[in-house]
Amino acid sequence: MFIKIFWYTFSLLIIYLVLVNEPMSTNIKSSISQNQLFSVQSNKVIIQRLIAFSIFMFFVLTILRLI
Repeated sequence: MFIKIFWYTFSLLIIYLVLVNEPMSTNIKSSISQNQLFSVQSNKVIIQRLIAFSIFMFFVLTILRLI
């Protein structure tokens, strides 16, 4: 029962994080300072790591459900 709840949670988390992770716009000239640019890139790295972890947990929980 708990595996199923976590499985659904990670499924929704993956969907949400993929939708939040928007690609960097090509128009960088729009008054973005260098510090803001680096903070956006570091936030993207954190979101991408969360996506990778969520996908890994989704597969682990899927395997556990099948056993």
